[in-house]
Amino acid sequence: MGHKSTKSSSGTCCKTPYLNYLVAATYLTRTAAPNNVETTPASDQLTIVEQPRQTTNDEGEYEVKQDRNLENLLIVWLDANIDKTEDNLLLKTKLRSVINYLKMFDNTAECVSFITTIREEKVFLIVSGSLSEETIPRIHLMPQLESIYIFCHDKWKHETWSEEYEKVRAVFVNIDDIFDQLKRDVQLCSNNLVSMDVISTSTTVPTDESTTTRNKLEALFLWSKVLVDILMQMDDEEQAKSEFIKECYLQYAGNLTELKIIEEFQQNYLPDKTHNRSRVCFQSSQAITWYTRDCFLYRMLNKALRAQDVDVLYKLRFFISDLHRQVEHFRSESLRNKTMKSRLVYRGNRMPSEEFEKLKQNIGGLLSFNHFLSTSTDRKVALAFASKSLNRPGIETVLFEIEVDIEINKSPFVNIEKLSYFKTEKEILFSIGTVFRIKAVKRLSNDMWNVRLRLTDEEDEHLKILMENIKEEIGGEVDCLLRLGNLMTIMGAFKKALKFYEILLLKNDASSKNNSVLYNQIGNAFLHEADSKHALEYFSKATEIELNSSVAPNWLALATIYANIATLYSNHGNYNYSEALRFYRGALEIRLSFLPLNHPDNATIYNNIGFVHIKQKEHSEALENLQNALKIQLHILPENHPSLAITYNNIGSVYTDLGQYSEAEQNYMKALNIYADVLEPNHPSLALTYNNIASVYINRGQYSEALQYFQKTLVTQLNTFSPGHPELATTYHNISIAHSRLENHLDALENTQKALEIQLKLLGSDCDDHPSLIPMYIILLFNMLS
Repeated sequence: MGHKSTKSSSGTCCKTPYLNYLVAATYLTRTAAPNNVETTPASDQLTIVEQPRQTTNDEGEYEVKQDRNLENLLIVWLDANIDKTEDNLLLKTKLRSVINYLKMFDNTAECVSFITTIREEKVFLIVSGSLSEETIPRIHLMPQLESIYIFCHDKWKHETWSEEYEKVRAVFVNIDDIFDQLKRDVQLCSNNLVSMDVISTSTTVPTDESTTTRNKLEALFLWSKVLVDILMQMDDEEQAKSEFIKECYLQYAGNLTELKIIEEFQQNYLPDKTHNRSRVCFQSSQAITWYTRDCFLYRMLNKALRAQDVDVLYKLRFFISDLHRQVEHFRSESLRNKTMKSRLVYRGNRMPSEEFEKLKQNIGGLLSFNHFLSTSTDRKVALAFASKSLNRPGIETVLFEIEVDIEINKSPFVNIEKLSYFKTEKEILFSIGTVFRIKAVKRLSNDMWNVRLRLTDEEDEHLKILMENIKEEIGGEVDCLLRLGNLMTIMGAFKKALKFYEILLLKNDASSKNNSVLYNQIGNAFLHEADSKHALEYFSKATEIELNSSVAPNWLALATIYANIATLYSNHGNYNYSEALRFYRGALEIRLSFLPLNHPDNATIYNNIGFVHIKQKEHSEALENLQNALKIQLHILPENHPSLAITYNNIGSVYTDLGQYSEAEQNYMKALNIYADVLEPNHPSLALTYNNIASVYINRGQYSEALQYFQKTLVTQLNTFSPGHPELATTYHNISIAHSRLENHLDALENTQKALEIQLKLLGSDCDDHPSLIPMYIILLFNMLS
């Protein structure tokens, strides 16, 4: 794993856009393509949140400091007299038996501010009549707000004005009515919180600049399936159960209903591996029974899977493994006894319109559910669930119709009608990460869609390729903790990755040669967290182990470490280009000794060396190395591979620096043709290439052509970036330059003002004399005088 190089599109470590700069007196900003930089799997970032802390109140009872919510739902209660009435105190206890996480406010501004910060969960708001009329208009359109309950003494008054707000479920004058309505709404909402990912039919689409981006998309699609594979191989069930129970007592402190159930689980639940495998192991349906019970376990597991909360999932590793094994076991038993038949199963859901559009646009593609999926053999039951959904803008109601052929499908699923906590449901449970083929999407009625799916098999060629790619990237034969860390690294969750790497480090012998790979991975995670000091420390430890080992070094592993050190020196604020070149050349020398000349890793190193020479304005050396990279890529890659576009863009940047604009234009156009062929129309790499072509035309005095390509840049960026993104300021500035040269002074002024507005917001209103604003002020003044 640590020996394998990948290319990345990340703007942090793996590919950093070529230095933006101002061209002569025009102050034109131009960008070159990102380079390919060696690293181990990489991308986005998750944040580690502190565990809840337990304290005691004045009466000596335990209460929880809920720093984070481990369920999908929460209640927010706004009432100026929140702690002053006996009714309110009674309702608090009842409410936490339905939704554990409860936040109370007596101030509207603080309440609104809190709701605004919610991202993952759905909010159920109880608001007093006296504060409702000023609060509800301010928050009603927030997507995280699920339902509103007005609690008051004058029902008619508040029903009159609140009719126009569809999220107001009703106006209530007594506690029990709120509680009963909340229970019904929570059940419906919980059913609709489905986590899914879609990937298109081709293994190379969506295409991106690098292998790492493709790997990240595949990892995000299959992460729950890969996670189960890893967790199934861990052997510390009792320790995991103990860690999980401790977390539960902290999260549910003060919630007497759930604490009683947690205690029951602690005393009665035995992880499967603690049984005698030969006799008892999978005869028990404990995990299935517990999962289908509406309590802390079901809620915490589903939230952790939906939010990809690996901290909680790691603590739940014993239960996830048990549940998956039991689904597999009872499916096999049903096949042997011939009690299972091929059939259609159904699920009714509502989902955001943008998620539904992904389904519509990927007919023939794959759909993965990132949790254990409950379905019904009764179409009417599923339709009833779907029909109960509230009709709201931006939400689609969907009936999933799933075709299951037991003769060919090996994916684990089971009829749990007799195993469920609720014995009357006609329920089929699919295990976590089950993948389906999207067969068709059609309308059933004006307010409901039908999505036809077919259960895929492990032998599905597309799925096989995806799984093999991910397993290769995370390492098939290495320690489970290392694979978990590698999976997090591919997904960009570097802090999570560090957690697993550091747990493994504590288990390993400090002098073990295996630590070389681990130290390199830790260094790589720190590098992506912009912690160059610790990154270099761990890269150095990895190097020391390889060079001082009693056995011969793993030279290719050493080449990877050298390349990562070079990346650190060239991209992360250190800018020691001579050291970067020294380590890149060391990595190249090793690779040329052990790999074929046309190996893709050699192309990566040549590209990176060329990139460093670009930064040093050493144009002939840059061209030489970029041409070496291009030669290898043309030999081994398809003619429309995105890596070729990256190299063409970098070569174009060198020619632009040299003033050889015809050669620059030729290379930029080659890059553009590839990107236009394989990327989505609004991909950032297209914007970058449009911008580079425009810079050539500006320098050749072809201002109309330059304006055309700057405007293409802008259209692409407006469909990709937020309105205040700094690259938009750059593009507005460049457009104003083109308009100035064409003497379109009003248009130039308009675009310069837009650029200034963005820059001033980024810098702060008191930074209007910042040096970076000078070029814009010059253009502004020139056009005002003209």
